[in-house]
Amino acid sequence: NSFDNLFKAESLSKIFKRPFDQNNLLNEIIKHIEKQFLILKSGNYQNLRSNYLDNLYWLNEKHSFLSSVKFKGIIIGIDQFGRLMVETEKGIEKFNFKEIKYLD
Repeated sequence: NSFDNLFKAESLSKIFKRPFDQNNLLNEIIKHIEKQFLILKSGNYQNLRSNYLDNLYWLNEKHSFLSSVKFKGIIIGIDQFGRLMVETEKGIEKFNFKEIKYLD
């Protein structure tokens, strides 16, 4: 199986050094998914966008990235298609999923 070398399962109880009730955890995950789905269904896209940006790693920080070349840039947000918008010395560039890698 090609996944054997990529992912290793680990126990949450072991990671957090406390027991977890699997049923309660599953219920919490389902509640969170349902909440996000209801926001989507209501058409409140601005709320979803704000939540996404609030959790976007390295937002408004200058870092090194790799696309076809190594460069420095600042993630400034996402466009209406979900592409990552990065301000570089060339201007604002947009990247689809897996078109860019974080370096530092």
